[in-house]
Amino acid sequence: MHTQDIIQPYSKIAESYLKEKRVKEIIFSRGTYHVQVIDRFSEDPTWAFLQFDEHYHVQDCFCSCQVETAPSCEHLATALLKIYNGHIDPLHQRFKHSFWKHICASFAKKYDYDSKILTQKDGVYSLKPNRNILFSAKGKTELAKKNLNEFIDLKKKETEETSLKFSNLSKNELQLWKEGRPSEDFRFELSFWSDIAKWLMFLQDDNRPYQVKINMANQIPSKIKITFEDIEVSFGLPLDILTQVIPFLNTIDTPIKVHETKNDPIEKILYNKIKKSLEIYPIKKSERKKDFVGTPIGDWIFHPQEGFYLIKERKSYEKKESILSHHIDEQLEKNAPFFQKHLTNASLEIKPIAPRYLIRFDESWNLSVELYLFEPKDLLHPHSVFFGKWIFIQDKGFYRLQETVFKQSSLFIPRDKVSEFIHQYRLWFNSQLGFETHLATVQTQMDYE
Repeated sequence: MHTQDIIQPYSKIAESYLKEKRVKEIIFSRGTYHVQVIDRFSEDPTWAFLQFDEHYHVQDCFCSCQVETAPSCEHLATALLKIYNGHIDPLHQRFKHSFWKHICASFAKKYDYDSKILTQKDGVYSLKPNRNILFSAKGKTELAKKNLNEFIDLKKKETEETSLKFSNLSKNELQLWKEGRPSEDFRFELSFWSDIAKWLMFLQDDNRPYQVKINMANQIPSKIKITFEDIEVSFGLPLDILTQVIPFLNTIDTPIKVHETKNDPIEKILYNKIKKSLEIYPIKKSERKKDFVGTPIGDWIFHPQEGFYLIKERKSYEKKESILSHHIDEQLEKNAPFFQKHLTNASLEIKPIAPRYLIRFDESWNLSVELYLFEPKDLLHPHSVFFGKWIFIQDKGFYRLQETVFKQSSLFIPRDKVSEFIHQYRLWFNSQLGFETHLATVQTQMDYE
């Protein structure tokens, strides 16, 4: 099921739910969610369940408020809006690439997944293997103290029957867990480290203010301390852990920035509207700067005043290269900021834009559906192109589409297939202005003489 099928019928109501902060709890593991939403009429909690597939389509969903026949409701729409929260990717995918996940997973792998490695004194939980405190967590409110206590001291063993975390396991992963040798990824998912990482992610995603302080030793970062209103955490940064988390520092608001490379190998990128290709022009090697002044840390160099720079270029461009039309969608998905930075003869908008559709019947009652972005038929201009997730609109530029219902930019449905088509996409039709579908039974009366 497409996300817009769930959100669109209740979009305004769902937005008001978010403004009134009626989402009280999100429990997730990989692509499975339980979201608690307080109903606007009864003020009772309802639970929305959603499960995503690998393409971020909603594979299954239901709500505790629903009758069995209802495909969506205002609570599911609210939960889905909160899961995306204005981003391109859902929460579990953002968490996968977050600083919180990677710093906690690095500590779990190096020091252990079991909470027994921590000591507790005066409400502060600490990890100090060599008398040096490498990790600490302190609750600053009663609720935060309760959360830490539940994550660490009172954490119960999770099983298939009691935990959401087993819902997306492959048969192989489940078998390994039953044999007492779960994968590192699943060990982390079951650990207190994962609970703390997700909590910090929730606070950040909820736009709670926080401060980041980084201590230095020998001209490199040695400790990071993050302070929210509810909780204060600090992580030591041994070189092996620092190297692992550098690529994810930019996912939090930190005074130390991470840059792709000190020496940009690209002069410019041009879009060829005739060939429908992107042409990459590199800077001549003889003109590239070679002075890297700073402290080497793995594949990075650290400048105290500037941050981290990648030493190795992710791709070495020796000569002009062309990305042909059938590869553009894939390349823009992989690295849109790179192309946005270097594209000089066209604009590129990374924030997804909702597609619109022109729906018409012809004189023979054949149905046509045409996607457009700003005005009807703007994809029919000679140099407009539908690449898939990305489109190029003539005289405007590249745009990333929000989730689309159809893989093609236009459809033609012959009259004898219209009924089947409308039934298959009835939820989508209900979200289109001027269209509403109704299910009805037709009784045939037969008279006998």
